[in-house]
Amino acid sequence: DTWTLVTADYQAAPNQKIYADTTDSSFTVTLPNTAVKYDTVMLADPIKSWNINNVNVATDSTIDGNSGLEIDQPAVAVYVYDGSAWSTRQYNTLFPFS
Repeated sequence: DTWTLVTADYQAAPNQKIYADTTDSSFTVTLPNTAVKYDTVMLADPIKSWNINNVNVATDSTIDGNSGLEIDQPAVAVYVYDGSAWSTRQYNTLFPFS
């Protein structure tokens, strides 16, 4: 599987896997507005930098009922689209980044 390394504001595509490196500064990853039911976006912190500079997650709909999220701890998060909104499945382990 292919991962995209991101270090600045970024517009995600449906079913994309993103390494978000916030070592230099915080930035926003925007979830796709072209998603269809069951599309996903995976967002990961490959070098555990989110506790230094957070990553913001934005959408034109909602994520767990919110207009956006701010993640300030290393994690792997999977966002799933249900046809009208996004929901988060967040894991505390950083597999495969141990």
